Amino acid sequence: MKGSLKIGAVGGIDIKIHFTFIFIVLWAAAQGASDMGGMRGAAFATVSVLLLFVCVTLHELGHSLAARRLGVRVRDITLLPIGGVARLESMPQKPSHELFIAAIGPLVNFVIALGLGLVLLFMMGARLFFNLSYLARLMLGSDSFLSLVVYLVSANLVLGVFNLIPAFPMDGGRMLRAFLAIWTSYPRATRIAARVGQVMAIGLALLAFSPFGNISLVLVALFVFTGASYEDQMVQARAALRELLVRHALPLRPVHAVAPEDTLASVMEMGHYAGQYDFPVVRERILEGILARNDLLEALRQVGGTTRVEQTMRRDFPRVSFDDPLQYAQQLIAQSGLTALPVFDQARFLGLITLEDINRALVDRAWRRR
Repeated sequence: MKGSLKIGAVGGIDIKIHFTFIFIVLWAAAQGASDMGGMRGAAFATVSVLLLFVCVTLHELGHSLAARRLGVRVRDITLLPIGGVARLESMPQKPSHELFIAAIGPLVNFVIALGLGLVLLFMMGARLFFNLSYLARLMLGSDSFLSLVVYLVSANLVLGVFNLIPAFPMDGGRMLRAFLAIWTSYPRATRIAARVGQVMAIGLALLAFSPFGNISLVLVALFVFTGASYEDQMVQARAALRELLVRHALPLRPVHAVAPEDTLASVMEMGHYAGQYDFPVVRERILEGILARNDLLEALRQVGGTTRVEQTMRRDFPRVSFDDPLQYAQQLIAQSGLTALPVFDQARFLGLITLEDINRALVDRAWRRR
C-alpha cells in the first residue's frame, strides 16, 4: 500500500504502518492531555492507543497465519487509523477455509481479553473484579496501570464483537458469505451477504438520529455500506474474469515490436505516436524480451535515450495462452510487476495483453449484459 513504512516482520509477514497512522496517535495525545491533564495524560493516552494497535496487529496476524497454513500467500499487514488490513494474494479456495480464516481474528481478541482479564482478577481479587461501576471508573478516570489493563480488556471485547457483525468489511460478513457459499455459488453468497450488510448499515444510520443513537453511527453506517458494495463489485468482477478468456481481451490495434538494437529514445518516440508504451522485443520473428513502460521510463531517467533496448528489456517473463482465463493473466501481471504479458497460441506470438485490455473486456461484458 502506497505511503506505508515497514516496521518489522513476523514469520516472514511484513508489518507496515501507513503515514496517516500518526494522526490517530496525535489525536489520542490531544484527548489525553485535555481529559486527564498535561503531559502525563497525553503520554498515557498515547501508550493506550499504541497497545490497542498491538492487539489489532495480533488480530491481523491471526488471519494471516491461518491463511498461510491453508496455502494462501500473505503480502503484508498495514496499520491504518481505522484498524489493520492483511492483504492476501488470493481468496481461499473452500468456504470452510474462509470461515476459519475470518473467525481467527475475533478469536484472537477474545483470547487477549481473557488473558488480561485473568491478570485483573489476580490483581484485584474477585470482589472488585466483578464490580462493574468500579471498573468503569478505572477506565474513564485514571491513568494507572490497572486502568490501562481494564481499557485493553474492554477494547478487545469490543473489537471481537464488532468484527462478528455479519456485514462487510468485518469478519462476520466474510463468515456469513462462507456459510452461504456451502449451499450456493460464491458470487451469489457474496451478493446476499453484501445486501445483509447494507440493510444493517441503513438501520445504523436510522438509529443514529433516534433518541438512543449517536451521530458517529452515521460514519459506521457509511463504512459498512461502502465496504459491502466494494466487496460485491470485486467478487462479481473476479467471477467475470474466470468466465472470460485471454482471447476476449486481446486488443484489435496492432502491436508494434522493437528490435534489441533499437535505442530507448527511438522506442519512446514511436510509442508517443502509436499510443503504445509496452513493447515486445523481437529478432527474426522470435520474441526475445519485453520492454515494459516502467522499465522504459526508469532507464530513460537513469541512463538516457542512447541506451539500447537489449540492455533494459526483461528476458525472463511469464506468458499466457490464447485460451487461459483472464483471471490467470491478471494474477500473473500483478505477481510479475509487468504492465503487459505476451500472448501465445501454442508457439505463435500473438501480441501483448495489458491491465487496460482486461478492464475493457470486463466493461464490454457488463455492457452486453445490461
